[in-house]
Amino acid sequence: MKPSLLHHWLISTCLIASPLFATDSVERRMAIEVGSSAIKYAIADVNSNTDTILEIKDQDSITFRLHDKVLNNDRHTIDKATLGALSDIFLRLKDKASYYHTPHIKVIATEAMRITSNKVEVQSTLQGKTGLVMQILTQANEDRMDYFTALRASKKPDKPVVWDIGNNSYQLIADDPTADTLAYKGDSGSRSFFRYLLEVAQGKDWQKDSNLHPLTKEQFEEGLRFAHHLAGKVPKLVRSQIVRNNGEVVAIGSLFQYSLLEAVKTEPGQLLVTQNEVKQFIDRTLIREQTEHHPPDQEQQLNQPDYHQHQGFSHLTLSNAIMVYGFMQKLGILSLEVTDRTSTDSILEYSPFWQ
Repeated sequence: MKPSLLHHWLISTCLIASPLFATDSVERRMAIEVGSSAIKYAIADVNSNTDTILEIKDQDSITFRLHDKVLNNDRHTIDKATLGALSDIFLRLKDKASYYHTPHIKVIATEAMRITSNKVEVQSTLQGKTGLVMQILTQANEDRMDYFTALRASKKPDKPVVWDIGNNSYQLIADDPTADTLAYKGDSGSRSFFRYLLEVAQGKDWQKDSNLHPLTKEQFEEGLRFAHHLAGKVPKLVRSQIVRNNGEVVAIGSLFQYSLLEAVKTEPGQLLVTQNEVKQFIDRTLIREQTEHHPPDQEQQLNQPDYHQHQGFSHLTLSNAIMVYGFMQKLGILSLEVTDRTSTDSILEYSPFWQ
């Protein structure tokens, strides 16, 4: 199927819920995602005609810093010890699939595996040891799945602009009339922006001091200028689509769902974050820094399903808010519709993986 046809078919699938499937068959599926810092999985009963999740049976996230392991060597390889640990996790997940009587398993890997120089050997070894076939998504296919996630989750799924921020990069994805989707990938993310605040704005050695406080107003303004600089590189097509959507963007991923949303919103279930609310949070936090003592805290990993807002001050959340606010200012983003879907939800429902 041609990419453009696939794109329009996916949109139609997301927007049309046919009443003809009143007696849809149920299929139990397991999605395993090999990400940059964790291996996430979900087991669910799925409507096999509409590829819609009916009930989640089990899901969790296993910390596994694959991205760091790959980048920590010059050849960008996965060594035998890492491969062995990965095989062990796969075998445990395969046992879990057997426990839940799950006949359909899909293993998806993203950027960390994509940049691995010995990925073919890794795929072959994992399949030989575990029987599981790992599919490494191309960047284009990952973009399509992210856009699909937004279409499924957005309450206004005509032509959303999708925003995702990872540890070391971010993506803005929009509908391109001349192609499938237009995805712009920036080379700064949550962790790299945090490091900029520490090293450039505050002049600290990030290896010795990972605390932002006290963050002065001048240092906040420096961080804001850097966020404006990053946002200024976003293509005009994406910016114009934001304007056509009245300044609303669909935000996906852990940063928005587990860091920003919990920090900014006080009531559970609220998924819309305005530019003004982000600024109010930053103002409150800067003031609080000057009046309260914040003991050093260990930042939780945002990809953990049991993640919850810190009991106190979170340096990373403040940094995330500054980055997001700077982008919102520069790009004219007035509000963020934060999705409560996980990446494994998207894998379970993404038709090209199962049809």
